[in-house]
Amino acid sequence: MTTTQLTTAPAGPGEIREVKSRQDPALGKVFDIYQKSFPLTEQMLISFFLDFLTKKEAGEAEQFRLEVLEVEGKVLAFAFYEAGSADGDLGNSAYLWYLAVNPDMRGGGYGKRMYFHVLNTAFTEFEARALLYEIETPEDVEGEEGKAFAEWRTGWYRSMGAKALLGTRYMCGVDWQPPVPMQVMVHASGPITAEEALALARATQDEGIEQTGPLSLE
Repeated sequence: MTTTQLTTAPAGPGEIREVKSRQDPALGKVFDIYQKSFPLTEQMLISFFLDFLTKKEAGEAEQFRLEVLEVEGKVLAFAFYEAGSADGDLGNSAYLWYLAVNPDMRGGGYGKRMYFHVLNTAFTEFEARALLYEIETPEDVEGEEGKAFAEWRTGWYRSMGAKALLGTRYMCGVDWQPPVPMQVMVHASGPITAEEALALARATQDEGIEQTGPLSLE
């Protein structure tokens, strides 16, 4: 598979490392960032992460990664993502569950650095055709502040090279909250059609993604 040439994210202090244990001192700081960065309708229960780390400690759940960008014990950003695969000739995929920057450290390029680390892992180690994730659609967010943040977030991911899978509707549910409409985003490692992106997304995500019109990647 031929992959795209990735843009190098800005260098900076600290290192990116994986959290593999419930006893990791960074875990509490990750949870703080997580709860401050995502609305309740998008938050999995904390027990989900603790169960995942219990499996990690037992040598299981190797397809999942919880990683932090850390400097001198301070967590600047984190990402939680996984490798995926699809049937037939679609190839592998990767799914980004969460990526967030410490609210006190935003604007320093840490999100971009974390995002491109995830991309490099997805495209090289996981051999993924695309990194998939979903974000809020501004028209479905309540309040002017929420809409403005959703618009900024969409623009930020597009500036990284991702595209929205238009012509679809995805209802995101986290079990303990009512489902909310989200927009599927696709960051491909090479040429991909909107139809292939939809098939990968459906194979990666348990919930169904409804096609509502002509498909396109924009």
